[in-house]
Amino acid sequence: MKKIFVKSDNIATLVCDGCGKRRRKDVSRFTRLKQEVRLKWTCPCGAVNRAVLERRNFVRFKVNLSGKFSYHSQDGQHSVAPLVVVDISQGGLLFKRRTGLGSYPFREGDRLSVQFDLDDQNRSSVQREVGVRTIREDGSVGAEFVSKEHYDRLGPYLLYHSA
Repeated sequence: MKKIFVKSDNIATLVCDGCGKRRRKDVSRFTRLKQEVRLKWTCPCGAVNRAVLERRNFVRFKVNLSGKFSYHSQDGQHSVAPLVVVDISQGGLLFKRRTGLGSYPFREGDRLSVQFDLDDQNRSSVQREVGVRTIREDGSVGAEFVSKEHYDRLGPYLLYHSA
């Protein structure tokens, strides 16, 4: 199902699959909902269209980047484990353990350090502090970058992927 991106002014551009006609629509009533928003509309040409409303601030890109996370708990314990970044955006990333399942030493709301290698020509290494937003049942972890400023190799990498 195609995605329709919402701009900062809560306006989405609906494009008919049949005739290509564009229509701007205020979707502000959907922006605070937690669940996925599926739209269905009929164009004046008669074509029935379906799409998912994408409300993320930044577009995510599927990747397969190796790295590790490092976590320091409040009781002084230190944990390091390998990870695979499965998607990334300017705002954050989604990662999984490289091997095995099991519980993580951190919880939602905790901060940790992630280090991963980009799949660019130089295999550039990136290190960031992230805040854990979600820990999913499948073992994947959604994390938000503490800083959205990317002045190292990550900035051009994200720019290249958005082209």
